[in-house]
Amino acid sequence: MPAKGAVAPHQAAPEEVQSTAQQLDTIAKWLKEHEHQEGAFADLAATIRLVSHRLSELARKEIERQRYIAEVNRAYQALRNDSEAWAAELRERGEWDCTLLDGLDSDAE
Repeated sequence: MPAKGAVAPHQAAPEEVQSTAQQLDTIAKWLKEHEHQEGAFADLAATIRLVSHRLSELARKEIERQRYIAEVNRAYQALRNDSEAWAAELRERGEWDCTLLDGLDSDAE
């Protein structure tokens, strides 16, 4: 379980991956319907290579994103575990809080 305030990695498949899976299903159905046509397979093979490349790219990006989020979570947890660094972080946040109403009337809350 991520530390309080830490970002949990996204678990659901991206819409692009689901869309690509639907495309593969469409290709499989097309293959079944057109298996008697010889010339169509060369074009289909090229399409399958493109879809496969796209799936690989999406998977690579998702892995990179999950690694990034895990590293951010580790760094945040390390900050929280260091009481002096965490106190300094909270002090700095407090200093920045005064900027939230810069240029606004105090009645504008």
